[in-house]
Amino acid sequence: MTSLQSRALQLSAAFLATLALSCGRNAAGPAAPGTPASPLLRVKVMLSWSPVSEHAFLYYGIKKGFFRNKGFEVTVLPSRGSTEVARAFEAKTIDFGFISGDVLVSSRIDGVRIRALATTIHESPTSLYSLASAGIVSPTDLRGKRVGVLEKSAVYPQYRLFLKRQGIDPASITEVPTAGSPQELTKGRIDAAIHYTHLVPTYLRAEGEKINEILLKDYGVEVVSSSLATTDAMLEDHPKTVAAFVSAFLHSLDASYNNPDAALEALLEAEPPLKRDPTRASLLRANELIFTDLAKKRGPGYLSADDWAQTQKSLFDAEQITQKISTDYFYDERFVDAYREQAPFVP
Repeated sequence: MTSLQSRALQLSAAFLATLALSCGRNAAGPAAPGTPASPLLRVKVMLSWSPVSEHAFLYYGIKKGFFRNKGFEVTVLPSRGSTEVARAFEAKTIDFGFISGDVLVSSRIDGVRIRALATTIHESPTSLYSLASAGIVSPTDLRGKRVGVLEKSAVYPQYRLFLKRQGIDPASITEVPTAGSPQELTKGRIDAAIHYTHLVPTYLRAEGEKINEILLKDYGVEVVSSSLATTDAMLEDHPKTVAAFVSAFLHSLDASYNNPDAALEALLEAEPPLKRDPTRASLLRANELIFTDLAKKRGPGYLSADDWAQTQKSLFDAEQITQKISTDYFYDERFVDAYREQAPFVP
């Protein structure tokens, strides 16, 4: 038995009662948040970007009181990408965060002690998109083109992995740093760009543009996309808080499935600048990525050892990491599993 397995067995025995309780209606955190005599526990949650459609369920859960019922007052923080989330964990300025799986793996190997608690999007949603008039329909069509890149986002290393897998020399492409704005493409500054399929490509379609997409997952980019994560210190020192938060998180995710319009309203109320029609189209596309057939079977938020093994392999093959470690260091499935024992997902 490895030391990691031994530690897991010891912790599992100690946490079993806690997890079962926390997945019920009266869960408690480190100072018993949620009990009548306790104040709300303030927690900071950082998104892996600005608030967008894939986060609608979180705002819905906050609005419905699911987190307050578990004893939390949630502050949601935007970021400029998963790398910033990893740095915030390292600086101990956040409690929970959304993070791309490839960034979590590389950060963990670099010594940032974080783990996934639940995965919302399992496959990479990264898309190389272009106006249909540009005629970019296959990877080789990118040679000689101007491609807008988001260098601080998780999509950039995935794009570089895609080029490596397809044998395309990055020097054959002109990379243009962008802000991820649709206008950069429509006004002709760039020929193609990288972004998540449920965001800018969907926004453009909703506005009537004809768009071509090359989905990186179809070309060998096999990485976990979006997961909720926290630090090892939080897991070790405050397991009740983690269990209660995951419970509220999954409750929000499940409830949003049959209430997409209510989730949309919660997001729009929190972020008034978002345009309703494009955001609704984006939400429907995001839900296709979140509520896959497998997610409906296992329950949204499920964690998969195979996902993390493949993510690490992809990064290693692309020479984005130089060593491999046990995938047990990347995630902790106890809280999701305990929740699903109490509350199976019912589509």
